[in-house]
Amino acid sequence: MPSKVLITVSPIYRRAVWRLIDGLQQDGLEVRYLDRPDEQLGATELGELLVDAEIYVVGNAPVPRSVMEAAPGLKLIAKFGVGVDNIDLTAAAELGIQVTNAPGANATAVAEMTLGVMLALLRRLSQIERSLREWGWRAIAGQELYGKTLGIIGLGNIGQQVATRARAFGMRVIANDIVEYPDFCRQHDVHPAGLDQTLAHSDVITLHVPLTPLTRRMIGPAELGRMKPGAVLIHTARGGVVDEAALHQALKGGGLGGAAVDVFENEPLGWSPLRELDNIILTPHIAGITYEAAERIADRTLESVRAFRSYSKKPSRPPGPAPKRDL
Repeated sequence: MPSKVLITVSPIYRRAVWRLIDGLQQDGLEVRYLDRPDEQLGATELGELLVDAEIYVVGNAPVPRSVMEAAPGLKLIAKFGVGVDNIDLTAAAELGIQVTNAPGANATAVAEMTLGVMLALLRRLSQIERSLREWGWRAIAGQELYGKTLGIIGLGNIGQQVATRARAFGMRVIANDIVEYPDFCRQHDVHPAGLDQTLAHSDVITLHVPLTPLTRRMIGPAELGRMKPGAVLIHTARGGVVDEAALHQALKGGGLGGAAVDVFENEPLGWSPLRELDNIILTPHIAGITYEAAERIADRTLESVRAFRSYSKKPSRPPGPAPKRDL
Protein backbone atom coordinates (compact mmCIF):
# COMPACT_ATOMS: atom_id res chain seq x y z
CA MET A 1 0.00 0.00 0.00
CA PRO A 2 1.47 3.41 -0.97
CA SER A 3 2.34 5.94 1.71
CA LYS A 4 -0.28 8.66 2.06
CA VAL A 5 0.54 12.37 1.97
CA LEU A 6 -1.70 15.24 3.04
CA ILE A 7 -0.94 18.73 1.72
CA THR A 8 -2.60 21.85 3.18
CA VAL A 9 -0.94 24.84 1.55
CA SER A 10 -2.51 28.14 0.53
CA PRO A 11 -3.92 28.26 -3.03
CA ILE A 12 -1.57 31.16 -3.75
CA TYR A 13 1.10 28.46 -4.09
CA ARG A 14 -1.13 26.21 -6.23
CA ARG A 15 1.19 26.10 -9.25
CA ALA A 16 4.18 25.12 -7.12
CA VAL A 17 2.13 22.64 -5.11
CA TRP A 18 1.14 20.77 -8.28
CA ARG A 19 4.84 20.68 -9.15
CA LEU A 20 5.39 18.99 -5.77
CA ILE A 21 2.42 16.65 -6.25
CA ASP A 22 3.75 15.49 -9.62
CA GLY A 23 7.06 14.54 -8.00
CA LEU A 24 5.37 12.74 -5.09
CA GLN A 25 3.09 10.77 -7.39
CA GLN A 26 6.01 9.79 -9.60
CA ASP A 27 7.53 8.32 -6.45
CA GLY A 28 4.40 6.21 -5.97
CA LEU A 29 2.86 8.20 -3.11
CA GLU A 30 -0.87 8.72 -2.66
CA VAL A 31 -1.49 12.48 -2.30
CA ARG A 32 -4.46 14.42 -0.98
CA TYR A 33 -4.38 18.20 -1.46
CA LEU A 34 -6.68 20.50 0.53
CA ASP A 35 -6.84 23.41 -1.92
CA ARG A 36 -7.89 26.19 0.42
CA PRO A 37 -6.22 28.57 2.92
CA ASP A 38 -5.14 26.50 5.90
CA GLU A 39 -4.48 29.23 8.48
CA GLN A 40 -7.87 28.73 10.12
CA LEU A 41 -7.88 24.94 9.86
CA GLY A 42 -9.09 23.64 13.22
CA ALA A 43 -7.37 20.89 15.18
CA THR A 44 -10.35 18.54 15.00
CA GLU A 45 -10.71 18.77 11.22
CA LEU A 46 -6.97 18.51 10.67
CA GLY A 47 -6.75 15.46 12.93
CA GLU A 48 -9.46 13.76 10.87
CA LEU A 49 -7.66 14.60 7.62
CA LEU A 50 -4.41 13.16 8.97
CA VAL A 51 -5.81 10.00 10.52
CA ASP A 52 -4.24 7.70 7.91
CA ALA A 53 -1.43 9.94 6.64
CA GLU A 54 2.27 9.20 7.02
CA ILE A 55 3.53 12.54 5.64
CA TYR A 56 2.03 15.98 6.15
CA VAL A 57 3.09 18.97 4.02
CA VAL A 58 1.84 22.03 5.90
CA GLY A 59 1.64 25.70 5.10
CA ASN A 60 0.44 27.85 8.00
CA ALA A 61 -2.05 25.54 9.71
CA PRO A 62 -1.44 25.21 13.46
CA VAL A 63 -0.16 21.72 14.27
CA PRO A 64 -0.49 21.19 18.05
CA ARG A 65 0.11 18.03 20.01
CA SER A 66 -3.54 17.01 19.81
CA VAL A 67 -3.35 16.86 16.01
CA MET A 68 -0.25 14.67 16.08
CA GLU A 69 -1.77 12.34 18.66
CA ALA A 70 -4.84 11.96 16.43
CA ALA A 71 -2.61 10.76 13.57
CA PRO A 72 -0.92 7.55 14.80
CA GLY A 73 0.75 6.87 11.44
CA LEU A 74 2.23 10.33 11.02
CA LYS A 75 6.02 10.18 10.65
CA LEU A 76 7.01 13.41 8.87
CA ILE A 77 5.78 17.01 8.93
CA ALA A 78 7.35 18.97 6.06
CA LYS A 79 6.85 22.74 6.34
CA PHE A 80 6.17 24.31 2.94
CA GLY A 81 8.29 27.31 3.85
CA VAL A 82 10.82 28.36 6.46
CA GLY A 83 9.25 29.27 9.79
CA VAL A 84 8.08 26.32 11.90
CA ASP A 85 6.48 28.30 14.73
CA ASN A 86 3.05 26.88 13.78
CA ILE A 87 4.27 23.38 14.69
CA ASP A 88 4.63 22.06 18.24
CA LEU A 89 8.23 20.92 17.88
CA THR A 90 8.44 19.56 21.42
CA ALA A 91 5.45 17.30 20.84
CA ALA A 92 6.82 16.18 17.47
CA ALA A 93 10.13 15.18 19.05
CA GLU A 94 8.43 13.29 21.88
CA LEU A 95 6.15 11.44 19.45
CA GLY A 96 8.99 10.55 17.08
CA ILE A 97 7.73 12.71 14.21
CA GLN A 98 10.40 14.35 12.07
CA VAL A 99 9.98 18.01 11.07
CA THR A 100 11.65 19.59 8.05
CA ASN A 101 11.50 22.98 6.36
CA ALA A 102 13.01 24.78 3.38
CA PRO A 103 15.56 27.25 4.78
CA GLY A 104 16.80 29.86 2.35
CA ALA A 105 14.27 29.01 -0.36
CA ASN A 106 12.52 32.37 -0.07
CA ALA A 107 15.54 34.41 1.03
CA THR A 108 15.86 36.24 -2.29
CA ALA A 109 12.17 37.15 -2.31
CA VAL A 110 12.25 38.53 1.25
CA ALA A 111 15.52 40.39 0.64
CA GLU A 112 14.14 42.06 -2.48
CA MET A 113 10.92 42.98 -0.66
CA THR A 114 12.98 44.47 2.15
CA LEU A 115 14.87 46.71 -0.23
CA GLY A 116 11.62 47.60 -2.00
CA VAL A 117 9.84 48.84 1.11
CA MET A 118 13.04 50.50 2.29
CA LEU A 119 13.05 52.60 -0.87
CA ALA A 120 9.31 53.22 -0.59
CA LEU A 121 9.60 54.46 2.98
CA LEU A 122 12.54 56.77 2.42
CA ARG A 123 11.10 58.19 -0.81
CA ARG A 124 7.62 58.41 0.80
CA LEU A 125 6.01 56.71 -2.17
CA SER A 126 2.75 55.92 -0.35
CA GLN A 127 2.13 59.58 0.49
CA ILE A 128 3.12 60.71 -3.00
CA GLU A 129 0.88 58.17 -4.74
CA ARG A 130 -2.06 58.93 -2.44
CA SER A 131 -1.64 62.67 -2.96
CA LEU A 132 -1.71 62.32 -6.73
CA ARG A 133 -4.79 60.06 -6.64
CA GLU A 134 -6.55 62.78 -4.66
CA TRP A 135 -5.87 65.16 -7.57
CA GLY A 136 -2.95 66.84 -5.88
CA TRP A 137 0.23 67.77 -7.71
CA ARG A 138 2.90 68.64 -5.20
CA ALA A 139 6.48 67.69 -4.69
CA ILE A 140 7.21 65.62 -1.60
CA ALA A 141 10.91 65.31 -0.83
CA GLY A 142 12.32 62.00 0.26
CA GLN A 143 15.67 60.56 1.28
CA GLU A 144 18.31 58.46 -0.46
CA LEU A 145 19.61 55.11 0.68
CA TYR A 146 23.12 56.15 -0.31
CA GLY A 147 25.20 56.99 2.73
CA LYS A 148 22.62 55.77 5.23
CA THR A 149 23.39 53.15 7.88
CA LEU A 150 21.42 49.93 7.74
CA GLY A 151 21.15 47.84 10.88
CA ILE A 152 20.35 44.17 10.27
CA ILE A 153 19.10 42.14 13.21
CA GLY A 154 19.54 38.52 12.16
CA LEU A 155 22.33 37.89 9.67
CA GLY A 156 21.27 34.48 8.37
CA ASN A 157 20.22 33.57 4.84
CA ILE A 158 17.92 36.55 4.37
CA GLY A 159 19.98 39.04 6.34
CA GLN A 160 23.06 38.30 4.26
CA GLN A 161 21.18 38.84 1.00
CA VAL A 162 19.83 42.14 2.32
CA ALA A 163 23.37 43.17 3.29
CA THR A 164 24.86 42.58 -0.15
CA ARG A 165 22.04 44.49 -1.85
CA ALA A 166 22.27 47.36 0.62
CA ARG A 167 26.02 47.64 0.04
CA ALA A 168 25.28 47.94 -3.70
CA PHE A 169 23.17 51.02 -2.86
CA GLY A 170 26.11 52.53 -1.02
CA MET A 171 24.78 51.95 2.47
CA ARG A 172 26.92 51.30 5.52
CA VAL A 173 25.83 48.01 7.07
CA ILE A 174 26.04 46.95 10.70
CA ALA A 175 24.56 43.69 11.96
CA ASN A 176 23.58 41.96 15.16
CA ASP A 177 23.23 38.20 15.54
CA ILE A 178 23.84 35.57 18.19
CA VAL A 179 25.86 33.71 15.53
CA GLU A 180 29.11 35.16 14.22
CA TYR A 181 29.76 35.36 10.47
CA PRO A 182 33.34 36.66 10.31
CA ASP A 183 34.08 35.57 6.73
CA PHE A 184 30.89 37.07 5.34
CA CYS A 185 31.30 40.30 7.29
CA ARG A 186 34.91 40.69 6.18
CA GLN A 187 34.13 39.94 2.54
CA HIS A 188 31.15 42.33 2.34
CA ASP A 189 32.27 45.08 4.71
CA VAL A 190 29.57 44.41 7.28
CA HIS A 191 30.30 45.54 10.83
CA PRO A 192 29.15 43.28 13.69
CA ALA A 193 27.60 45.17 16.61
CA GLY A 194 25.63 44.66 19.78
CA LEU A 195 21.88 45.11 19.75
CA ASP A 196 21.93 48.49 21.50
CA GLN A 197 24.64 49.79 19.19
CA THR A 198 22.76 48.55 16.12
CA LEU A 199 19.57 50.27 17.24
CA ALA A 200 21.26 53.53 18.20
CA HIS A 201 23.37 54.05 15.06
CA SER A 202 21.10 52.89 12.24
CA ASP A 203 18.93 54.99 9.96
CA VAL A 204 17.07 51.84 8.94
CA ILE A 205 16.54 48.72 11.05
CA THR A 206 15.45 45.48 9.39
CA LEU A 207 14.53 42.32 11.28
CA HIS A 208 15.32 38.81 10.07
CA VAL A 209 15.11 36.57 13.14
CA PRO A 210 12.93 33.53 13.84
CA LEU A 211 10.24 33.63 16.50
CA THR A 212 11.59 31.95 19.64
CA PRO A 213 11.19 32.58 23.37
CA LEU A 214 14.32 34.76 23.12
CA THR A 215 13.04 36.88 20.22
CA ARG A 216 9.39 37.22 21.22
CA ARG A 217 8.77 40.98 21.54
CA MET A 218 12.49 41.62 21.39
CA ILE A 219 11.63 44.99 19.87
CA GLY A 220 9.53 46.73 22.51
CA PRO A 221 9.24 50.23 24.01
CA ALA A 222 12.83 50.30 25.28
CA GLU A 223 14.35 49.13 22.01
CA LEU A 224 12.23 51.47 19.90
CA GLY A 225 13.25 54.30 22.21
CA ARG A 226 16.93 53.57 21.51
CA MET A 227 16.50 54.03 17.76
CA LYS A 228 17.61 57.25 16.10
CA PRO A 229 14.90 59.91 15.83
CA GLY A 230 13.33 59.61 12.41
CA ALA A 231 14.72 56.11 11.74
CA VAL A 232 12.53 53.53 10.03
CA LEU A 233 11.81 49.91 10.96
CA ILE A 234 11.23 47.06 8.51
CA HIS A 235 9.66 43.91 9.88
CA THR A 236 9.44 40.87 7.60
CA ALA A 237 10.50 38.30 10.23
CA ARG A 238 7.73 36.72 12.30
CA GLY A 239 4.70 38.16 14.04
CA GLY A 240 5.40 38.48 17.75
CA VAL A 241 8.98 39.72 17.37
CA VAL A 242 7.77 43.34 17.59
CA ASP A 243 5.50 44.78 20.27
CA GLU A 244 2.85 46.22 17.95
CA ALA A 245 1.33 48.54 20.57
CA ALA A 246 4.75 50.03 21.29
CA LEU A 247 5.40 50.41 17.56
CA HIS A 248 2.12 52.28 17.15
CA GLN A 249 3.08 54.70 19.91
CA ALA A 250 6.57 55.25 18.47
CA LEU A 251 5.13 56.03 15.03
CA LYS A 252 2.24 58.15 16.28
CA GLY A 253 4.46 60.14 18.61
CA GLY A 254 7.02 60.91 15.91
CA GLY A 255 9.90 59.00 17.44
CA LEU A 256 10.14 56.84 14.33
CA GLY A 257 10.00 58.17 10.81
CA GLY A 258 8.15 55.18 9.44
CA ALA A 259 7.77 51.42 9.36
CA ALA A 260 6.94 48.59 6.99
CA VAL A 261 5.30 45.56 8.60
CA ASP A 262 4.59 42.32 6.75
CA VAL A 263 3.98 39.99 9.72
CA PHE A 264 1.71 40.33 12.72
CA GLU A 265 1.17 38.67 16.06
CA ASN A 266 -2.36 37.70 15.02
CA GLU A 267 -2.92 36.82 11.38
CA PRO A 268 -4.88 37.62 9.38
CA LEU A 269 -4.71 41.18 10.74
CA GLY A 270 -8.04 42.40 12.06
CA TRP A 271 -8.65 45.84 13.43
CA SER A 272 -5.41 47.48 14.48
CA PRO A 273 -4.41 51.07 15.31
CA LEU A 274 -1.53 50.56 12.90
CA ARG A 275 -4.09 50.77 10.08
CA GLU A 276 -4.79 54.39 11.01
CA LEU A 277 -1.23 55.64 10.52
CA ASP A 278 0.06 57.34 7.38
CA ASN A 279 3.74 56.59 8.00
CA ILE A 280 3.51 52.81 7.79
CA ILE A 281 3.33 50.27 4.95
CA LEU A 282 1.24 47.20 5.83
CA THR A 283 1.37 44.01 3.76
CA PRO A 284 -0.30 40.62 4.42
CA HIS A 285 2.69 38.33 5.10
CA ILE A 286 3.73 38.23 1.45
CA ALA A 287 7.43 39.17 1.57
CA GLY A 288 8.49 35.64 0.71
CA ILE A 289 5.77 34.97 -1.84
CA THR A 290 7.01 34.92 -5.42
CA TYR A 291 6.53 32.30 -8.11
CA GLU A 292 10.26 31.57 -8.07
CA ALA A 293 10.44 31.18 -4.29
CA ALA A 294 7.42 28.87 -4.29
CA GLU A 295 9.05 26.60 -6.86
CA ARG A 296 12.25 26.45 -4.81
CA ILE A 297 10.21 25.56 -1.72
CA ALA A 298 8.37 22.83 -3.64
CA ASP A 299 11.64 21.34 -4.87
CA ARG A 300 13.23 21.36 -1.40
CA THR A 301 10.10 19.89 0.16
CA LEU A 302 10.23 17.05 -2.37
CA GLU A 303 13.90 16.54 -1.50
CA SER A 304 12.99 16.37 2.20
CA VAL A 305 10.29 13.75 1.59
CA ARG A 306 12.62 11.68 -0.57
CA ALA A 307 15.40 11.88 2.01
CA PHE A 308 12.99 10.81 4.76
CA ARG A 309 11.71 7.85 2.76
CA SER A 310 15.21 6.79 1.75
CA TYR A 311 16.39 6.88 5.34
CA SER A 312 13.32 5.10 6.71
CA LYS A 313 13.80 2.25 4.23
CA LYS A 314 17.35 1.53 5.35
CA PRO A 315 17.59 -1.83 7.08
CA SER A 316 18.53 -1.68 10.70
CA ARG A 317 21.99 -2.86 11.56
CA PRO A 318 21.97 -6.51 12.63
CA PRO A 319 23.15 -7.08 16.17
CA GLY A 320 26.82 -7.96 16.42
CA PRO A 321 28.55 -10.24 18.91
CA ALA A 322 28.40 -9.20 22.52
CA PRO A 323 31.43 -7.11 23.49
CA LYS A 324 34.08 -8.87 25.54
CA ARG A 325 34.41 -7.70 29.09
CA ASP A 326 37.56 -7.77 31.15
CA LEU A 327 37.02 -9.65 34.36
